[in-house]
Amino acid sequence: MERVLRDFAAEDGSFYSTAHGHEALLLRTREGHDGALPSANAVAARALARLGHHLGRRDLMELASRAIDAYGATISRAPRAFATSLNVLERCRESTLETVAVGQPGDPGLEALLAEAAKIYLPNAARAVVSPEAAAATSAPPLVRGKGLVNGTSALYICRNFTCLAPITQPSEVVPALVRASADSRRAAFGDLDPAAVSAAWTPPGDSAKVDP
Repeated sequence: MERVLRDFAAEDGSFYSTAHGHEALLLRTREGHDGALPSANAVAARALARLGHHLGRRDLMELASRAIDAYGATISRAPRAFATSLNVLERCRESTLETVAVGQPGDPGLEALLAEAAKIYLPNAARAVVSPEAAAATSAPPLVRGKGLVNGTSALYICRNFTCLAPITQPSEVVPALVRASADSRRAAFGDLDPAAVSAAWTPPGDSAKVDP
């Protein structure tokens, strides 16, 4: 990503489709909207957001936000064309949720914890699986640093903004804990959703056919 920033970043924080050292072009393009493939600008922003989350680097998260903000006016006019950008925006805004599983590779206890955690769809969460030795290393990233086994047993840590709940060692406790943590994370970012606003957002098609019972 450092190479991407050096070669493709524009002054406003968005990303060009060609590198700064590319041959001279009549027009150097930048596109924020999705096409048949997700927008390159949004993909770069998503990578920055993920790295910032994993490494605890706020500067990378801010760069991700800048890349999306560069197309803010266009996004407000045609949001459906910016699905990937909106996903990145949600990730940057949502209170960060992290899950860290600590255990030895192949340990049945670790595999059971991971299998339960996989049942909950958390697209914006940062996930890590690490051995206790790697988590204890001085070079360990902030996401996993200081986390270890619990009484010699594999453990799952559920955290938000690097503040963690008590580690979980029983697989049966994983799903309820993740559901609660996810709800708390979204509530912190977006508040409680008004049901009336949801029901008013949909209207039946005017040309729907009537079918006799």
